[in-house]
Amino acid sequence: MPDLSLDNSGNNSEQKNTAGPASLPVNPPANNKPRPKVRGLAGNLFKAVGQGRDAIGNVAGNTFNTLTNAVGSTGQFAGRVFAGKLGRGEIPNYSYAELARLFETWLRKQKRGEVKGFTALVDGEILYLVSLDEKGFLSGDYLFAFGGTNSRTVTSFVAGQKINGKPYSGLALVIERWDVTRFSLVKELSCFVWRDGVRTGKSGAAVDYVSNWLVDLAGSQFEKRDLIEENRHTQKPPDATFTGRADILEFIARSVVSTDLAGQGLPWLFSISSPGGAGKSYLLNVIQENYTARLLTARLDHLDYTDAKGDLISLVTILASKFRNAGCPTPAFDKVYQQQFPGQETAEEAPRFSREDIAREVGRVLTGAGAKKLALQLSNTFNKFWFVKHVPGFIGVGASIIEIGIGLFGQVTQEQQEEIDTLLGSRPVQELTQALVTDLAKFVDQQRDKYYLWRRPMLVFDTYEQAGPVVDQWLRTVLLVNPALRVLEPVVLIAGRFELLTYDSRWSDYQSGLRNFHLYPFDLAETTEYLTKLGITDPGRIANLYEVTGGLPLFLHLAANLTSEASIVKVLAERLLEEVEPEWRNSFLEMAQPDGFNLETVRRYTNPKSQAEAFYEELTRASFVEIRGNLWHFLPAVRQIFLRYRELKGRP
Repeated sequence: MPDLSLDNSGNNSEQKNTAGPASLPVNPPANNKPRPKVRGLAGNLFKAVGQGRDAIGNVAGNTFNTLTNAVGSTGQFAGRVFAGKLGRGEIPNYSYAELARLFETWLRKQKRGEVKGFTALVDGEILYLVSLDEKGFLSGDYLFAFGGTNSRTVTSFVAGQKINGKPYSGLALVIERWDVTRFSLVKELSCFVWRDGVRTGKSGAAVDYVSNWLVDLAGSQFEKRDLIEENRHTQKPPDATFTGRADILEFIARSVVSTDLAGQGLPWLFSISSPGGAGKSYLLNVIQENYTARLLTARLDHLDYTDAKGDLISLVTILASKFRNAGCPTPAFDKVYQQQFPGQETAEEAPRFSREDIAREVGRVLTGAGAKKLALQLSNTFNKFWFVKHVPGFIGVGASIIEIGIGLFGQVTQEQQEEIDTLLGSRPVQELTQALVTDLAKFVDQQRDKYYLWRRPMLVFDTYEQAGPVVDQWLRTVLLVNPALRVLEPVVLIAGRFELLTYDSRWSDYQSGLRNFHLYPFDLAETTEYLTKLGITDPGRIANLYEVTGGLPLFLHLAANLTSEASIVKVLAERLLEEVEPEWRNSFLEMAQPDGFNLETVRRYTNPKSQAEAFYEELTRASFVEIRGNLWHFLPAVRQIFLRYRELKGRP
């Protein structure tokens, strides 16, 4: 494809390859804003740091004085001032054709060597190029490229350019925005991100030319920052088996890697829902692995909820430890924790109690409303029937202290809601939450100062249905509404069996920044694609695996290397039953017989009848159960697996 050049009218014209590069027109369009005087911006910089006025002229007058030499300590402020001026319209919003013309004109005035301007069509976009063949003792050939973004195609094109068969001595790229999918820069390049006032990449003469031109053009050199934290630079290769969720991954990734989340209005809160086995946790893993270089991640799951034993303070402490392990120091949190709980050197040394210990403590210390509050909080981990059985005997009150219905998090009475509000408004909860946000803010500020692509905090809550109502309300009404947290542009992923609005309609307060994604089992085409990636190509075997597994990704993964249907059924059934307490496993198999169940159905299948309510609670908590209409159902594939497993065990 022939290169494209601009004639003096600014129109595209085809250029023959034999004609050589043509100069770009050097005059900006007539409707362009007047170029601001250097004195104003430089003067503001000097005024900000108390420098004298006599040196201001050096910024524009000495082309090859760097900003550090010209204005001393203002270098660290220069990029921000530049970006601010640009954003306020005090520096013209030049197009890239205009920038290239201005740079070519400036470069010619330096009389350092032969200057040429030309264009190239790269990936459907025009790239504006300026070359310099510098003469003299320190001679060299330099190429300067102006474009919209540092896409893989653009950077590869620029890095691959040669002159007289040899690589250029230096390459510089001036772009409007960073390609958010890129965490690295071709090593031969240096990059100026025009709108952000940032320079990143290697040093060298090519960089010096652009820097000095920008000092003359706008009175400020771009702020120098590293691209990304070096020890976070290495990425794992993408998972070759990833199938069927690319659109969801791409949508979330735009928010995960954006450097101006608030400004772009992108969503920052994501609800990922599905029954068990559809790949929620796997999708979370892919996000973390693909974008680990850009994230400070704290991820909680069912094991953490269990470790916290239903206690909110313990869970917040676990969350702080996750951020600490990811590289964010938590001195403010640790200090507040030790003030609130003296005698414990670290938050991890909090005492752990058995169920009976906790119940006795409830009875010894609390009565009435206090007992209700603690019982309610603890019931997030220990089901309500355990408390009905154990707690009343210790505290001498009836089972009515637990008024939690059967549901996602259970229904709470007005009195219980008041107790939750009291808990969340308590000094320990408020101060520990604020201290954690303070630690995160300090970390993010340090990252923003040092790196162009800084690590954004990401909070991940997996198996969220097990988190409980106290955690849900703390997240919704205490942590996420904290203005200091929102400034940090966090991304929050909440994965569970149900969408957030199903947990509590008050999540609608976040609707502008919330997006819901429901993961469905693979269809036959996706199943075929996934199994093909695993090396299974026989259509008959693919169809059989699809029929047995119902297209659930977890089941396909477990069954892919099994050859007989009996072995597949056995492995899948036993994998599902690992989620169930041993005493209920046979009962779960029995409940596959009816197509759907409620409490009355369960009573007919339970012996003794007194265990029906406890068994029903256990059934509805299983990840592979869903509610359709007025009945709960096993997922269709799960029901068929259980029925076949019963047959293998010789049950009628």
